[in-house]
Amino acid sequence: MPLVERDVTTGAAHFACAADGTFAMVPGSAQSGIFRLEWIDRQGASEPLALAPGMYHELRVSPDGTRVALLNGQSGSGDVWIYDFARQTNTRLTFTGKNAAPVWSADGRDIFYTSFDPSGRATTVYRKPADGSREAAAVAMPGGRAYVAWLSKDGTAAVLDFVNAGPGMADVVRMNLRPDAQPTLIVGGAADSYGASVSPDGRWIAYHSDDTGRPEIYVRDMAGTGGRWQVSNAGGEEPHWSKDGRELYYRTGHRMMAAPIDRGAAFQSGAPRVLFEPVYNLRSDSLRTYDVDPASGRLLIIRPVEETQPPSIRLTLHWFDEVRRLTSSSR
Repeated sequence: MPLVERDVTTGAAHFACAADGTFAMVPGSAQSGIFRLEWIDRQGASEPLALAPGMYHELRVSPDGTRVALLNGQSGSGDVWIYDFARQTNTRLTFTGKNAAPVWSADGRDIFYTSFDPSGRATTVYRKPADGSREAAAVAMPGGRAYVAWLSKDGTAAVLDFVNAGPGMADVVRMNLRPDAQPTLIVGGAADSYGASVSPDGRWIAYHSDDTGRPEIYVRDMAGTGGRWQVSNAGGEEPHWSKDGRELYYRTGHRMMAAPIDRGAAFQSGAPRVLFEPVYNLRSDSLRTYDVDPASGRLLIIRPVEETQPPSIRLTLHWFDEVRRLTSSSR
């Protein structure tokens, strides 16, 4: 029997069986869950990265555009590696196998990342030199399940995507990076608010919220006290700012979108347009499928090794009879 396709980010297997013995499945392969990285420019032209395929799930390009920090393994159960674009070397930074969501310090010297306790509901934020010269140091314990989304220039404060203990609840919070500090709310409420991205000048914060019934991209000021502006008009997730702050990228399904941003005194955005497609939705817990190179403005994207058309569904009739035949013949 062929392999059943599964979602490595959730563990779900894509099959179903009806009471009459009809068995439906999405065929998988040995390459499922293996990914590659590639650069894509604004016109959709791609350039594969000279990095062997692996279980890559989260990535952040360094502030100078020379390296990328990425997670090898699933979110919360992987390790942070650093790939040097020029030298084409991939160096392991962490060794505990329970980490997620690496983020660079503003000067590119340190990596901040999160690690979860065995329950998966308590988070510790760590800081470690990017060259591995010292052991990691715990800098904050925000509680809940949290991912660092942005760091202040001096590395003393962070914006986090924070998952509450209750089901289906996510907020965007700000927190000083001290063991005794507590997070303060930037965006909250009954809806899921997630995927925080701070503008290059530190003035605006973009995120998605599903308070209208589907995720849409919104922007508000970092203080969290002003208005809220909707940027997307047909759904959207995972916003990222361009290097100059004049555009906001985001995903809508498998399309990469871009909305022009007016950097005047008041926030204004123009009509979004499609940049290119397809874009693979990794469905990582930290919502990191791509990143923007601060140096060139290109996008670094994670894609599956076996990128195909929409998956097919294979039907097997009288599956119970087949199971009985196979089990009886094995006795």
